[in-house]
Order: sequence, then C-alpha cells, then structure tokens
Amino acid sequence: MINNLVDLLKKYDIKNICISPGLRNTQISLPFINNDEFNCYSILDERSSGYFALGMALKTNTASVLICTSGTATANYLPAIIEASHSKIPLIIITADRPKSLLNSGENQTINQKDIYGGFVRSSIDFNTTENILDDINNSLKFINIDNGDIALGPIHFNVHLDDFKTIDNQKNNYSLPKKKSKKINQTTFNWHQFPFEDIFNIHNYKSPLIIIGRLKQRIDLKLVEKLSKHLKAPIFTDVLSQIRFNNTNTCSFYDHYINQEHLKPDLIIRIGQKPISKKLCQKIKMLEQQGKESLDFSSLLIDETGRFNDDANTIIKINYKDFIDFIINNTKKNKNDTFYNYIYQLEQKVANIIHDENSWSELIIAKACLLSIKNDENFIIGNSMPIRYIDMLGKTNSNYNINTYSNRGASGIDGIIATSIGIASQTIKKNILLIGDLSFIYDQSSLLITKQYGVNLTIVVINNNGGGIFSLLPVSKILNKKIFTKYWTTPQNINLKNIATLYDCNYEKVNTIKQLENSLLKCNNKGINIIDAQVDINTNKKRLSKFKERIKKGIV
Repeated sequence: MINNLVDLLKKYDIKNICISPGLRNTQISLPFINNDEFNCYSILDERSSGYFALGMALKTNTASVLICTSGTATANYLPAIIEASHSKIPLIIITADRPKSLLNSGENQTINQKDIYGGFVRSSIDFNTTENILDDINNSLKFINIDNGDIALGPIHFNVHLDDFKTIDNQKNNYSLPKKKSKKINQTTFNWHQFPFEDIFNIHNYKSPLIIIGRLKQRIDLKLVEKLSKHLKAPIFTDVLSQIRFNNTNTCSFYDHYINQEHLKPDLIIRIGQKPISKKLCQKIKMLEQQGKESLDFSSLLIDETGRFNDDANTIIKINYKDFIDFIINNTKKNKNDTFYNYIYQLEQKVANIIHDENSWSELIIAKACLLSIKNDENFIIGNSMPIRYIDMLGKTNSNYNINTYSNRGASGIDGIIATSIGIASQTIKKNILLIGDLSFIYDQSSLLITKQYGVNLTIVVINNNGGGIFSLLPVSKILNKKIFTKYWTTPQNINLKNIATLYDCNYEKVNTIKQLENSLLKCNNKGINIIDAQVDINTNKKRLSKFKERIKKGIV
C-alpha cells in the first residue's frame, strides 16, 4: 500500500520529502529514499522539519511531504500545520502509527493519533497498509493540487498503522492507481446575471473607492489592477506581502501612517488577497464595515475565487480577480471624482520624504537597511512581532524591484521562522535575507542544524535588543512594575549570539551603526549562513521611534 501511495504522489509531481528519524516510519520512508525522483531531507527535529517543509512549499508553490514516527513526534508538526492551514500552503503529513490493537493498552510510544491535527488539516485519513483506500487518498489530494484554483489549499494528513518493520511484508500491493484529478478553471465561473451587482453596490456612485491588495503567494497582474484603479479613481494600497509593493510607483504603501485619520473614509473597499499586515488599516476596514451594516453608503468586497476562508469581510465574491475587474470596467461608468484619489497620493509623498530622511540608529533603520540591500527577484523573509511591522511602516522604500517577500503570517507565531527561511533558501540560488528578532532567533536556533547538512545560503539579520522589544512599545509597559515587566514580558536572555554562530559553524558579525550594517550586508556573498548581530538598546529605540512617529504626524497635517 505504501508503494502505491508513493507512486500516486509522483503523479502529482511531488518532489521534496522531509523525513525525521524513527523505526516505526521506516516502511514509509524507504520507498521515497530509494527513488531518485524525490529530494529527501533528513531533519532531526519534527518542529523544524514542519517549518522547513512549509518554506519549501511556499517558495515552490508545490506540496512538501512530512514523514515521522509515532507518538509525540507527530505533535511537533502542529505549529507548522496551523501556519500552513491559515496561509493556504499545501503540505502532506504522513505519520507512522502503532497497530490499532495497541491503542489504549499502555503500549510504549502509543497515543491516539487519529485526527490529531483536528480542523487544521483539510483532510485526515487513518488506515492500515492492508486497506485499499487509494481512491480516498486521491480525493484528498485535491487540497494540495494547485490546478484547483477555487479550493482553499492546505495540509492533509495520512496516519498509517504499521507493524514492526522486521515483521512487515514489503511487497508492492497490486492496487490500480487512480488518475490524478485536476480541474481547469473556467474564465467565466461566475454568473453575473444572477447577482444584481450594480443594483446592490452602485459602484459608479461611489466617490471615494479604495483597492487593497493583501497578502498573496504569487504576483498578480498589476497592470490590470491599475486599469481598475484608473476606472474607479481608486488608490491602490499594497501590503508588504502582496508581492507587488516594491516594483512600481503607481501604488500606495505608507498608509499605516495616515489611515487612522478620522476624516479619511473610503465609501467602497475592494480587497484582493488575505488581510493586510497593518493593524490600523484592518481596524479601519472593520469600523467602516460595522457602519456599513447600518447604512447604504459604504460597501466592502473581498474578491477570492476560493470563497470565504478565515475572513470576516461583509461580502465575499467567489471569482477570479481578472474576471471581476473585466466585468467592472466593461459594465460600470468611469468615476470622474478624483478628490479622494489625489489626497491619498499627496499624503504618500509627504510620508515618503520623511522616511527617506530618517537615518538615526534604531530598529526601524535596521529594517530599512535590509530592505535597501535587496535587489531584483531576491528573497526577503521577515520575522513576526516587530520586524514585519517595521517593513510595513517603511513602505516601498526599495521601489522598482520585484522582491519576493515571505512571512509566517497565517498564525503569526515567532516560532519556526529560521526553519521556514532555510526551506525557502533551499529552493533558490538567489540571495536570501531574513530579518528577525533576537527572541525568535534564539527560540528556533536548533533549525540551524539543517544548514550544516544541506549547505543553504542565508543572511540572518538579528534585531538584538536583548528581549521582546514590542512589549516596550505597548501600554502594558506603563502599568506594570518594571522588574515584573522585564522578567515576564521583555524576558531578556543575555545570550551572546556569537556563541550560537560558532556552535552551528555560521559566519558572525556584530554591528551597532548604520554604516557597519550596510557594509556587512554588502560583504555577505550569499555563501553559507551569515549572522549579523544588530545591537540596539530597547529604551533608546523606543524614544527614537516615538520621535519618528511625531515627525510623521506633523508632516501630514
């Protein structure tokens, strides 16, 4: 049965297999290892393996396979599975299990693994190797098949009950393989005649429309979106993970600095992609949508061919964005009111000038230096907590480059970011830069073991403030006793990162000025792992960030 499963996965062009050591999963692992069509990776730690596989899937847009032994090993995949589920990234998890007869018997390394990942997997099949369930398996593979554009892709789980390896019959079963299921997406999948679009939303009557391009795994047709923008006189807000923020001059990216102005109220929002990073923008959308439920002078639309998935938008239209734009342009009148449109672009220019002149050593400037060092088609992986917020605040500082941006924003944890970055870097020869906080770096340092095995090239810039700097910027820092706040929120670890670099044979350099950082980024030749320890004082950073925000506030009045 296992060999048949392997043959079936070959039909889906699966290449990357991540295997963690164990005797119970030997029967599953060997058919992949012994087949030259697969790229097999041996990853000691299941948690790191999960994120490494996620990174490869994110970069290649093809499912990766995870294989592990029974027991608690299976549970260590869960954080990466949660991220994959929320980010709609395809993964195939194959967990070895003890025979069903041993469940609830006190037998060593035996837990109930059936449906262990709950609702975080799209499909879960529990079976013995003697069962012919290939049709069921093939049906579940629709969730990792990128040809199915109208399905929310994500992780699927196969839990296989196995006897001890020494007693198994490794003969290939004579099951007939089902054909790979694929689905061609029709260009006219939405029946507009059944949806009174003009009557309900009156697009041509809106005076202040706004287009928001949120998080996307692949670039969309920007020229087509710009046509819609000109037709509606709607500014285009591009998220840092939209894949189109940095390669143009016709979109807006500094909105985090002005969107919370009370008088700034778009009356129509058209969203493409998952929710944006900016908390202020998301709060604005939510506020306007609440008001829109009580009146007819505001509409909010999410255009997503997979339909509603982990999003509370008022209205979701299940259609390909190209079909939607084509319909709007050809069936609605042009908006001739450009007041809102022009006002937004004036704000953009004001903020851009202030950010361009900001050069005081701080966490924001560390992020800015990283962004400016990245060139066309190179890869920028951004850690959670403050790094992703800094990059979002910086806007399109590095315009005119197609930068590939990645971040674990499905569940937004600080765990597994190094492993994800290594997975991305393993699938490209282009330059890779990871911007990460020190706690997140320390948390996932064991993933650096992978780089020693596979020679991955990655530059890691650590914003090292010796703790969780984000908490110093939040109101909680003002209401708690300083000693308690430091111990339980900032949590300084007082670890010399050079020792970690030495342990994993990484290049290391400490910097504490903008010039040193720029020189270090220039010297990194994308060979091996380069760790740049960018040290900054939490309190100094807090003051400089506060002054920077005050300059922005005064500059956009």
